[in-house]
Order: sequence, then C-alpha cells, then structure tokens
Amino acid sequence: MSEASRLTGVALAVLALLVASGCATDNGDSDTDTGSDGLPGLPAMSLTELEPSCDMFLEEQLRDFFGYVEWSYPPVESPYGSGTSPSAITCEGTVVWPEFELSSGRTNAAEASLFTYLWPLEPVDEASKTFQARVEFMVDYDEGQGRTEFFAEESPEGAWDQANLYAHGDDHDWYLLFLQQDDFVLEISFRHEQDPGERRADLSQGAAAGEWSVFDFDRESASQFLIEDYMPAVHENFLTLLDRTE
Repeated sequence: MSEASRLTGVALAVLALLVASGCATDNGDSDTDTGSDGLPGLPAMSLTELEPSCDMFLEEQLRDFFGYVEWSYPPVESPYGSGTSPSAITCEGTVVWPEFELSSGRTNAAEASLFTYLWPLEPVDEASKTFQARVEFMVDYDEGQGRTEFFAEESPEGAWDQANLYAHGDDHDWYLLFLQQDDFVLEISFRHEQDPGERRADLSQGAAAGEWSVFDFDRESASQFLIEDYMPAVHENFLTLLDRTE
C-alpha cells in the first residue's frame, strides 16, 4: 500500500471515530425508544448479525466500471463493534489496475483506496443526524486541505431519504458518496491517483507519456455512474438484505 493510501485510510478512520462518538446516544433500556418501529422488514441493526463482506457494498460493480483488477492485499472486512470504525460495518483496502512497463524490467500500477461504511442506527432520527454530521465533517475537512471540487450533487433523486455525492481533485481524484435510508447510513469513499498515462510512458505498448491511458473513465462519466447506477443499486441491495423490497 502506498504512503498516500495509508494516510488516507488513517484520516478516514480518525474522522469516522470522531463523528461516531459525537453522534452516539445512550438508548439505555427504556421501552419508549422507538428504534425501527413502523418500518417494514427488519431493523438495520439486524445487519450486524451478518458476516461483513465487500459484496454487501456491491464492490464488483465498482470494479467493473473503474476497471481495477484486484486488491493489493485482501480487503479488511470489519463487523459492527470492531475495526477502525466500531459503529459501522466496513470494507476497506487498496485496489490496483494492470501493471505497465516504466523501463526494462521495471513495472508500476495505478492505485486507489476504497472505503465503505454502513452505519446501522436507531432511532431513525439518529440516522438523519449521522448523515448530516458525516457530510458536514468531510466537507469541512476537505476545504481545510485546499482541494478543488469538480462535482457536487447535494440531493440526487432516488428512493432514499437523503443522499449526497461530491468529488474533488488534487494529485488524486476523490469521490465521496453518502446515503441515508430510515435507520441506516451508507458512505463510500473512492480515491484514485491521476492517470499515469498522462505523465509516464508504457514500454510494453511502445507508448510515450500522453499517448495512452490506464483509465477508461473520466470525471464526468465516473460521477454519472455513481449517481445513476451505483447508488440506486447499492441502496436496493441493502433494502433487500433488510427484506424491505416489494
């Protein structure tokens, strides 16, 4: 894992812990706590009984679009109550694209960090508060880093209660997706380096810098995919897991 990816992971973990602690409430044993009362299907807390996996977050759909080929190391799949964000179910790690040849016998590969969080919460208004806190915290954090925003959709249309997607760039492009439905909040972070083909040659193709590309997507198509395809699909997947689909 590159130093940049490692630092990104540390930053996200710290932010998740801070926001989780700030949003936590003491529900105690009161019978008046409504929890997920009135919702169809199962409460989001039932997801904590499942084996955590990247499949929950439809990671394969991200792989198919972005074109990375594998995890650099097996992803860390953490159940609720453990890992760097104990209030969430998580999948996180570094993904890589096919290698290219920098010089004779010397190869490299583009990398991205992928972090996914599912926060099961009760009562329902706690999920709404957590959604707002996550979005505001990350936006404030990014503004402090001096990054340039290139896409923002504060209320994309969909069957969810609230959603937000924004993206910014520096030496990496970073897409952040947030979604709240009833008693759970979903957060996806995907951060990839700039296309190596813009500044490096690939001897295996006989291509000079600027004459080839690692990525088959650009900022516009990636943002469109996340809003129009991925967000509805992963939202539907969690509703299916909770038996809330018709």
